Amino acid sequence: MLELVKQRGLYDCGVACLAMALHTTYDDALALLGRDPNDEIVEFEGCAHAGVVPEEIINAAFTRGISCSFSPVYACYPEGTWQHTWQHVFRTINILDPASATFSRQGKYNAIIGVPSLNNDTVGHWIYVGNGDVFDPSLGKCYGPTDTLPVQSAVLFMRNV
Repeated sequence: MLELVKQRGLYDCGVACLAMALHTTYDDALALLGRDPNDEIVEFEGCAHAGVVPEEIINAAFTRGISCSFSPVYACYPEGTWQHTWQHVFRTINILDPASATFSRQGKYNAIIGVPSLNNDTVGHWIYVGNGDVFDPSLGKCYGPTDTLPVQSAVLFMRNV
């Protein structure tokens, strides 16, 4: 059974979600990302940012041999692709009924989902959806069992790779 990994700082929800997605520890996920635990602002491909960007999640998963793909909500995918099949899922997830609203019990994907932060309206927040359950690593307000998540993006993981 998957356990919730809590973030340790203001901008490391992506680290905690990566740990859950890869079924590893927070410290291992941090090392996979090549992060110093004391750095809140980091640089990736020449751009400084707080937190983790999707490309970093994908690169870290790749180093573990796990296939994944980034999907922004408003992307248009060719008919017949798996992204097209599941793009409706990214629009909203209802935590009350994750089995009907997520792809993880029906298909073969788990995801790190980008949603608005409940604690800081100027940044986004990563949560993990796995095996039909939603895990919010926030140390402050968390999405609860009756909340609808306004999904902004998703990094999809192959479950059985």
